[in-house]
Amino acid sequence: TTSKVISTFLTWMQEKKSTVFVVGTANNHSAIPAEFMRAGRFDEVFFVDLPFVNEREEIIKILLRRAGRDASKFDSESIASVSDGYSGAELEKAIDVALLDVFQESNGESDIETKHIIRALGSFKPLSLLRESDFAVIREWAKINCRLANVEVIAKKNKVKKVDLDIGV
Repeated sequence: TTSKVISTFLTWMQEKKSTVFVVGTANNHSAIPAEFMRAGRFDEVFFVDLPFVNEREEIIKILLRRAGRDASKFDSESIASVSDGYSGAELEKAIDVALLDVFQESNGESDIETKHIIRALGSFKPLSLLRESDFAVIREWAKINCRLANVEVIAKKNKVKKVDLDIGV
């Protein structure tokens, strides 16, 4: 089945009549079939690393708003500074853990604060620490084979001091 789907998709990419912007993502670049990597299929390969501190700060604000909390009541800078190596999903997990812990501790009487999220971050190790050597290998591969896409990398390259990531979610 996978082979048929790949074949159909590649044929469509080759024969499509209208302008289409195709984006693909992968967590394991080595599992991407070689036929996808041939020149002309995808024009560029980007590497998005774990979020830098300013990116984590914006992610935290977005996640707090999604959780129905006023992000301005939290010290997102402090949370971001202690969450080096955490992915966006792991930041979300920390907020969820904090919400659950505070609810259980206070029988629903209290709400989370910055300290609860920081405590939740300390309750588990991020994948980047658990699989540190895997992350080092992929980063080395990306330096050679990809265009680096994190905002901080782009900002440094273009000599921009701060990039605002707030997308109003």
